[in-house]
Amino acid sequence: MGLRPAERAFLGLRPVERFAGLRPVERFVLGYLTVMIVLVVVFRDAVDRWPLLVAGYAALTLPPAVLRPGFLRFAYPVMVLPVAFEAAGQAAFMVHGRPLDDLVTAWERAAFGVHPNVALEWIASPPLTEVLTCFYSSFYAYFVLPLFLYARGRREAAERCAFAMVAAGLVCYLGFVLVPVNGPVWALREEFASSRLAGYVVTPVQDFLMARFDPAGTCVPSSHVAVAWAATLSLRRFLPRPARLIMYVVTAGLTVAVVYTRYHYVSDVVLGLLVAVIAHRATRGRSG
Repeated sequence: MGLRPAERAFLGLRPVERFAGLRPVERFVLGYLTVMIVLVVVFRDAVDRWPLLVAGYAALTLPPAVLRPGFLRFAYPVMVLPVAFEAAGQAAFMVHGRPLDDLVTAWERAAFGVHPNVALEWIASPPLTEVLTCFYSSFYAYFVLPLFLYARGRREAAERCAFAMVAAGLVCYLGFVLVPVNGPVWALREEFASSRLAGYVVTPVQDFLMARFDPAGTCVPSSHVAVAWAATLSLRRFLPRPARLIMYVVTAGLTVAVVYTRYHYVSDVVLGLLVAVIAHRATRGRSG
């Protein structure tokens, strides 16, 4: 199969020249990776196997220089998110050396008089837990959205969605390092009447995933809320009304679910919403 003119031109460029033609979202990703490399090197004494982490971040900077324009090049920033999430978990405590849940729980008790996560326990039931865990698990589908839109030829919507999601997610990951928090399921475990919420099928599967793949210290801001709302806000102009309403309902359900399921504090949600709005506004019209 012959190459398109744009692809032939790209392959003829030297790596430095290829970096000069980066999309805004790619520049944002590379900026984040650079900041994290610097932080890990500065706080290396507090990071286990820090050379491997730096090497991993450095490796993530290479795809824009070697991938030619096309689906894989488009998908690169979105695919960085789950990898960068895991990496942020490895470095979450390098600045403070401990989780700061005591500060968050003290603030929320002062603000609300109770811990909202504990107060929600009175409405807990297996059916409600299963429904809200489904909303929580819907987060994984948001990563497919920009890829699906791109594959369907909706390039503007795909680029807008990808940039907003990536910006929101990476800002949250930086927040994990600045304010490492483990979440209510860990910090308030002695205040809950039951050690875990009971469900049917989705709930135990999600519990399994969280126990094995959710790094400590990765709560503030809520990246679930930030990424989901960034995607929703960025796509509201591109979706037909029925699809837009469904997306609003699912994203709102996810927002409630992160508190009900004890994975996030209310303050995590508020900050996640703020990050989503800022990411949406900052990336609007800059995705090309």
